[in-house]
Amino acid sequence: MSTKRFHYAFLILLACSGMSLAVGITYNTAGIFFPSVLKELGASRGALALYMMGIGLFSAFFLPVAGKLFSKEGHIRLLLSVVALIHALTTASMGLFTNVYHFYVASVFLGLAMAFFFYVAIPSLISRWFAHNVGFYVGFCFAFTAGGAIVFNPIAAFVIANYGWRMGYASMGLCSLILIFVPVLLFIRSSPEEIGLRPFGIEKTSGQKVDERLTGASASDVLKSITIIPVLVYVMSLSLYACLLVYLPSFASSKGMGLGLLAAISSMTMVGAVVGKIALGALSDKAPISALAICGISGIIGTLAMLYGTSIPSAFLAGGFLYGIGYSTCTVQSTLLIKRIYGLRCFPQIYSTIMTVYAILSATGMSLWGFLADARGGDFTLSFLLVALLSAVFALSSITALLMRKRVIWTESEKVYARS
Repeated sequence: MSTKRFHYAFLILLACSGMSLAVGITYNTAGIFFPSVLKELGASRGALALYMMGIGLFSAFFLPVAGKLFSKEGHIRLLLSVVALIHALTTASMGLFTNVYHFYVASVFLGLAMAFFFYVAIPSLISRWFAHNVGFYVGFCFAFTAGGAIVFNPIAAFVIANYGWRMGYASMGLCSLILIFVPVLLFIRSSPEEIGLRPFGIEKTSGQKVDERLTGASASDVLKSITIIPVLVYVMSLSLYACLLVYLPSFASSKGMGLGLLAAISSMTMVGAVVGKIALGALSDKAPISALAICGISGIIGTLAMLYGTSIPSAFLAGGFLYGIGYSTCTVQSTLLIKRIYGLRCFPQIYSTIMTVYAILSATGMSLWGFLADARGGDFTLSFLLVALLSAVFALSSITALLMRKRVIWTESEKVYARS
């Protein structure tokens, strides 16, 4: 099929970008609701924040289920439509809550949505529908997680200021209904073959002897492969690296910075994440090792620049930008790395299983850097130094795993073949 004609894959891209916005609605606007919710419900900040941890833990709980269900084609649109509706209704219903425990119940359903959207649906669908420049399209979709923070926070802030926090949650639920549920319901299809098409860009890979979507390691063989060791080291170190993000405003505040810089550092990290997801996603298509190395180096330099550049605002903000580039690794490079090592044959099951480790550590590790700083009298120096070290660890372990990928046995149907 000529790529000069409009291809249905771009409607899949639109729907996947919509699902990516769920992160912006669920996570990135949470903080702006906290002051108003705490004031009315009379709960402690720690008690309310537990529901955010619950989202991560329930994401991990539902990930194996999501991976298994998503490996079966034919019902994907109905499945994701139900999940999208659950996300919209749960978000809107939070405006009716009268007790902090209600938020804990909501975390179950929000965790369910994150498992399906963020960890399974987006990377799986993009890999099925695009056969060329997959890294760019994965990066494009995941850029909307950071973009959501830029868009939804001002919307939520305006509604809260003028109509109250309950209407704020209702507005976020409406955004979810329009921007996620509607595109998913209208456009999602399991695979190009379902509507008589071939993947976009397939003609550029016509020299391949087999369809790469049907090849790869079996889920059972992954645990037997030695490559699982550096892959797990990679996701664990990357998860702890990413957890520092929520403490950047607190760190800036501890250094006596004003509200302007507190807000600016969060924005700069999100800008860095958007740039990293798109630019390094595209670079990964041609030079995956270079992309992984840049992510790690950016994380090291960015973390140290923030730590030692507090007296120079421009250096501090530049550090936040570079840290954001490293942060982009969490979604884009993780997806592409696991795809390259283990293939697409059992990708949903393999990816969801590996990312379960990431999700659990993200949920439980969110408090690590805060506790460490508290133990040192509010000093974040050790936390930042350890995160800089983790940047080197996730870069080296991911590159090591990639270099070892030929040790993984790939199969196509029941036939084992050798990769060039």
